[in-house]
Amino acid sequence: MLLRRAIKIEEDRKQYIQSIISTIYTTAVQTADTTNCTFYKHVLNYANKDDNYNNNIAEIIERLMALFPDCNVTFATHIQDRNGIWHEESTITEGLKPFLTPYRKEMITIDWT
Repeated sequence: MLLRRAIKIEEDRKQYIQSIISTIYTTAVQTADTTNCTFYKHVLNYANKDDNYNNNIAEIIERLMALFPDCNVTFATHIQDRNGIWHEESTITEGLKPFLTPYRKEMITIDWT
């Protein structure tokens, strides 16, 4: 019985990951085909951020990198400044810190420049 439950949990996890990857892939390809943008950002909001997502982010990124081999695929926290511009947290300088708001978002970025 425990083995059957473990198999079901793993099947659900794989289906969950495939669903996320399919959504990101479809939207990124559509963005590339229909706009002049050279990147797509998939924003994680509180409605779709859960433990499943957090526990599987490494696999999600790895699989997206396989689907987009010539692209830069990253996962990072972004912070908004007072002008509404989002900055990747790791690139924020001391001079920018006074102009930041408390708003944060985690994003997967696919950049094909």
